[in-house]
Amino acid sequence: MSGRSIGGQPAWRSIRSSMVLVPEGKMIFADMTVRENLLIGGYHNPDRNWQLEIVLDRFPRLRERLEQLGGTLSGGEQQMLALGRALMARPRLLLLDEPSMGLAPLMVKEVFAEIRKLKGPGRNRPAGGTKCHRHPANRRSRLCPGNRRYHSGRRSGGSYAQS
Repeated sequence: MSGRSIGGQPAWRSIRSSMVLVPEGKMIFADMTVRENLLIGGYHNPDRNWQLEIVLDRFPRLRERLEQLGGTLSGGEQQMLALGRALMARPRLLLLDEPSMGLAPLMVKEVFAEIRKLKGPGRNRPAGGTKCHRHPANRRSRLCPGNRRYHSGRRSGGSYAQS
């Protein structure tokens, strides 16, 4: 990243290098509020209160549920929370592992609309881009053209655009 090898480094160093993963299955803190989940994502960000407002503007549903426990959110809201928590770190590279897994079709559209906005121009998006993993081929090719496919941490073939 930025010309330096990041292979084999611990996760905490990846975060400091501005690379953040939104893992498969959301992996939110179910017994913490939405606010607490988001603030943990911005732990290393000295501007986390300012960033919280940016994330809440991007995901207005989360603003409505700031004091609600993360585990009581719908699946789509939990995915928004996981994505928002990652954005709190202001990543240069955002890695997404199956962001549509287990979501209702309407919620998939809403989540993917937000992901598409991250790829557009603007100050508050990952500078290095957004990398996707194992989406349905039709969404993957539109959302992540030219990105590589990986399975269990190893490159597994062509680009998403070739799928």
